[in-house]
Amino acid sequence: MIPPFSDPRVVANPIGVQIMEASIGTNFRSSFYHSNTAYPGSDHQQIHRDTGHLFKTDYPAPLPVTHVVVNISLTDFTLENGSTEVWPGTHLIVDTDPADGSMEQLAERAKLLPSMRTNMPAGSLVVRDLRMWHRGMPNPSNEVRTMLALVYQSGWLATGTPIDIPRKTWKAWPERVQEIFRGNKIVDTAPAEVAVPA
Repeated sequence: MIPPFSDPRVVANPIGVQIMEASIGTNFRSSFYHSNTAYPGSDHQQIHRDTGHLFKTDYPAPLPVTHVVVNISLTDFTLENGSTEVWPGTHLIVDTDPADGSMEQLAERAKLLPSMRTNMPAGSLVVRDLRMWHRGMPNPSNEVRTMLALVYQSGWLATGTPIDIPRKTWKAWPERVQEIFRGNKIVDTAPAEVAVPA
């Protein structure tokens, strides 16, 4: 949570915020901010979803979205460097993951459904319901493929593990960004500055 990664255009991307407001309401919040990186030589990830359904299978119909991830590509995403594979519409499939943690059943079912790769230029956004099936793909290139991952959730849900936000960052943010990141931990120390290539 330091520049340039704490820039309001990143953590509260204007296009992303409009999508959040339309899908999960204006009172949404965020308490998860990391990156996903596929290093050269990385292999297939198992097909998975990042979160299950709010009431598991107790409610047989899909409920509206409560958790959304915004991925911002920091490099071009291509077939050659392992662009993420997604299965659009699978967030509407109401089931639970196998109790033994084995995802082979999901992989077999996924063969019957259309998927797509998130090929896009650096700086693009992917907005995804956390229930959607997806997987990281092999990166046989010599380049690191990385993206930021910001999770936003309905405001009435409990937050996850709070993010440490340096007080300097917090004070520099507009009120709307502070509102989105409410409930996190404001700290007086910041990590070392990150050198970003020009």
